[in-house]
Amino acid sequence: MSPAAIWRAVAGMAAHRPLLFFLVSLLLAGTNLMLWRMGAYDGGAAQAGAGARIAFLAAKLVVLLVWALLALRLVQTPDAPAGEALRLDRRQAGWIAGVLLLLPFLFGLRIALTRLAGLAVPDPRMALIAALILYLAVSLALLVRLLPAWIGVLLGDRAASLAWSWRATKGYVVRSVLLVMAAIAPAAALHIGLNLFWMANAPLLRAALLLADGGAMALLMAIAMASYRALYLRAKS
Repeated sequence: MSPAAIWRAVAGMAAHRPLLFFLVSLLLAGTNLMLWRMGAYDGGAAQAGAGARIAFLAAKLVVLLVWALLALRLVQTPDAPAGEALRLDRRQAGWIAGVLLLLPFLFGLRIALTRLAGLAVPDPRMALIAALILYLAVSLALLVRLLPAWIGVLLGDRAASLAWSWRATKGYVVRSVLLVMAAIAPAAALHIGLNLFWMANAPLLRAALLLADGGAMALLMAIAMASYRALYLRAKS
């Protein structure tokens, strides 16, 4: 599957479920605005305690995870009822829990790479871009070996396993990473651009940019999940 085919699949899903896509974008934009008002984005004096900021960060993560599951299953079966698309059996819930355990490791990796980029690149904006590109390359090189199993389990493939995924992706790591990065590049560039442009503008424009970024994040997550589905389909072929 090519990046263009992935984009068409996501565009078809969004056109089929415009209200759902709008709702997810609005929820993500809302968490953006609340976190900004709490001082979580610009390094200024926080207007709320750490507990409130953590709560909204957690809410943002929950929205992203629920949307990831919905996007994956609705790209696979566009006419599936939303309730059915969110249903998990015990095995699927266990795999999601396992992925959640990986998040602190990936978060730590991103922080470490951001600090390394900051040491090597004096411009903070260029350092942010360099760190993100490096993080995506390093994390995807590992994840593409395991993602087909996770996607298969979430799509109800009883034969999907980590051992199968590792064998099926052998020799395809570089091509898989390039496919995912090419597919997500436009949405990732939009997301990064909105955040970089946001830093240097007045409050009213900042608010508008954060609202737009809600849609960019929803789009980025949907494209990412459609890309991972493409890796699963290739592994099954």
